Amino acid sequence: MKRTAHRLLQHGFCSVSEFPNTLLDNIRERGVMDVLMSDHANYEMSARVKDILRALMIGHWKSEPYYQHQNFAEHRWGHVKANLEWLMAFLDVDPDCWLLALNCACSVMNLTA
Repeated sequence: MKRTAHRLLQHGFCSVSEFPNTLLDNIRERGVMDVLMSDHANYEMSARVKDILRALMIGHWKSEPYYQHQNFAEHRWGHVKANLEWLMAFLDVDPDCWLLALNCACSVMNLTA
């Protein structure tokens, strides 16, 4: 499986039931992806998500539980987390503002090599 896109997309939502709508918004804004890669999270494998993937002919790849090394996005998330922690410590950000700091860290990572 060729992985060429390294774009970070971050969305804040209050409950996991908002994931299908967030997925549809992402598809509407950026176009249909070839494959949805997940880590076996229950909300990513709900019946509504499967219906969306089936209707739009999107593949679904799942890594085995507790084998994060199979999912290349987990490695990328490690870099995001390290940058987020550094940014929050460097700027002395209030912990309640972590989502804004995450948006900033992801934006910088999307715009730099």
